[in-house]
Amino acid sequence: MHYFLPLPPNNDLPDTPFGISNDSTLFCPQDLRNESDFDYLHNFDPTLFNFSRCNFSDSDHPIWYRRPDWDVAVKTLAILPVMIVGVFGNLAVIALIVKLYTLRKSIINLFILNMAIADLLTTVYIAICYPQRCHLNRKQSYIITTAIWAIAITLASPLAYWRVYKERQWLDVNEKWCPEDHTNVSKYYWLFLMLPLVYIPLIVVTIIYTVIIRRLDRLARALADRASDVPTKLRHRQILMKMLLTYIITTIICWFPLQVLVYYRRFHIESDLLPRWYDDCTFLAQIFASANSAINPVVTFRKSFAHLLPKLFANTSHGHRVGPQGVIRRQLDIPVIAWDGGGGGYRGLEIKGWDGSPDITPKGLKSDPFPPRTNTDLLRVYSNQICPYAERALLVLVAKDIEHEIINVNLRDKVEWWVERNPLGKVPTIEFGADNKVLYESLIVAEYLDEVYTEGRPLQPRDAYQRASDKVFIETFGASYSFNYKYIYSTDDLTTVWSEIADGLKKVDTLLAKRRANNRYLSGESLPGLVDYAIWPFIERLPQIIDLAGHNAADYLPKELPTVHDYRQQLLADSTVQKVSLPYETLLAFTREYRKILIKK
Repeated sequence: MHYFLPLPPNNDLPDTPFGISNDSTLFCPQDLRNESDFDYLHNFDPTLFNFSRCNFSDSDHPIWYRRPDWDVAVKTLAILPVMIVGVFGNLAVIALIVKLYTLRKSIINLFILNMAIADLLTTVYIAICYPQRCHLNRKQSYIITTAIWAIAITLASPLAYWRVYKERQWLDVNEKWCPEDHTNVSKYYWLFLMLPLVYIPLIVVTIIYTVIIRRLDRLARALADRASDVPTKLRHRQILMKMLLTYIITTIICWFPLQVLVYYRRFHIESDLLPRWYDDCTFLAQIFASANSAINPVVTFRKSFAHLLPKLFANTSHGHRVGPQGVIRRQLDIPVIAWDGGGGGYRGLEIKGWDGSPDITPKGLKSDPFPPRTNTDLLRVYSNQICPYAERALLVLVAKDIEHEIINVNLRDKVEWWVERNPLGKVPTIEFGADNKVLYESLIVAEYLDEVYTEGRPLQPRDAYQRASDKVFIETFGASYSFNYKYIYSTDDLTTVWSEIADGLKKVDTLLAKRRANNRYLSGESLPGLVDYAIWPFIERLPQIIDLAGHNAADYLPKELPTVHDYRQQLLADSTVQKVSLPYETLLAFTREYRKILIKK
C-alpha cells in the first residue's frame, strides 16, 4: 500500500525522496507489504524533511481521509434493513423452536436451531419449519452438532495464527492493529477452505436435491393418475425439497460476488494498488451476501411464519391456555382441542367441561352444528373424554407427536353429522385429507397412524410374525378382561361376586406375566409399543372394580397382582401416558355415576 501526505499550496516541496501524485499529494513509492513494512520510513533521515518553507495552514487537504456524510448515510440506510431482518428473523426462529415443542421435536430442527444461532452472529441465516424424516436420534444430533462446531473452530484457527501485531507511533496516539500476514501459505489456505467446504458441498447438494425433486414429482404424478388426491405427506416433502433447493441456489447467487472479490484481493498483483472501484464493489457484495438473511424468510417461511409467530406471544387470555411447558391449545365454544405436542398433554382440559354428568361432554355440544375443517392438512380426531378405546388412538398420536385436533362427541345422544361420518357411532374416528377420508375402530386407527406417520418412532415391530403375535395378544387380553364389564355395570353389590372377580383378575395377571417375561414393556423395547398402548387404557381402569367391591386397590394390587402392579407403575412413568391419561379419581367418579344409570335400567 502507499501512504499519502497533503502538499502545501503550489507544491512547494523541499528535496526529498518522495514523489508528487497527480492530485497534489505527497506519496512514498515504496510498497510496504513485507515484514518490515515501515522500515523504509523509520530508517529514513528526518533531516531530509525540511518543510520550513512550506505553509500548511492554507492547505485544504485533511491529514486523515474522512468519508463524506452522504456516503456514510447511504451505506447505513443500505445495510440497516438487512441487519434488522437478519437479527429479528433469526431471533424469531430460535424463539419459535425453543418455545414450541412441535418444532423442537424434529431432529432436523435441532440442526436448524444450531445454524440459526451461529448465523445470528452474522445475520445470514433463517431456517425452515417443516419436519423431515431423519434416521438420527436426538443424542446423535447433539454429537453431530458438537462435531460441526469443533471442526469449524479448528478450520478457522489459522486465521488467528496468520496475523501479525503492528504498532505505529504518531505524535498524539499509538496506533495498534493486527493485519493478516499476506503470504503464499495464507492464500493457499483460503483456496483450501473455500473449495471443499463451500463450493464442492454446494454442487453436491444441488445435484442431490434436483434428483430428489424429480423423483418426487414423478411419484406424485403417478399417484395422481391413480387417485384423486396426492397424499399430504408427499406434498409436504415436495414443498420441503423445492424450498431447500431454492435456498441453496439463492445462497450461491448472493455469495458469489463477494467470493469473486475475495479471490481477486488475495491473488492481486502485489506491486500494484487495488483499483478505486474495489471498496465500493466490496461494500455492495457484502450487502448482497447479507441480504441472504432477508431473502430466506420469503423462501422458507412464507405462510408458515405468519401462522407460527402468533404462538410465540400467545398467553392465557382470549380463549387460549398455555400448558406447563408452554404448549398452546385452543379452547373454543365447540370443544375442539388442538394438540401441539409436548407439554402437559390433555390432562385437565377435557375435565374442565364436565358438570358431573356421565357423558363427560361439555354443554351445548348436542345441538352444535358441525365444526368445519378449516385446515385439511390437520388430522381431526372424533373422541370421547372417558372412552378407553379412544384413548388408544390418543396414545399413538402423542407418542408419535402427530399434530391433530380433537372434537369430543356425545356417545349417548349422537348428533346427525356424527352418525353420517361413522354409522356405528364409535370412537375413535379420524378424518383427514382434502377429500375428508374417514377411518374408525381403535386398533385399525392406531395401526394406520403408526404406518403412515413415519417421522416419529415406530410403535410396531418390523417382523410380520411379531406384529401378528401382538394382535393375537391384544385380542386374548380383551377376552380375559371382559369379566370386568360383565360385573361392574350389571351387579349392584359387587361383594356378592367377589370370588369371580378375583379369579378374573388373577387370570389377567398370569396372562400379562407370561407375555411380559423379564421385559419392562410388552413390546420388548426400552419404550412402550403399540401393544402396550392398546391394553393400557384397561390396565389403567382395572383397579376400579377392586375399589368398588370394597377392597383397597392400592394394597390389593402389589400383594395379589404383582405383575399388573409393576406394569402399571412402569407405564405411569411413561411421558406419553402422563400426557394422555386422566386422573384415576376422575375415572372412578365417572364409573360410579355411570353404574347408577345402567343398573337402574
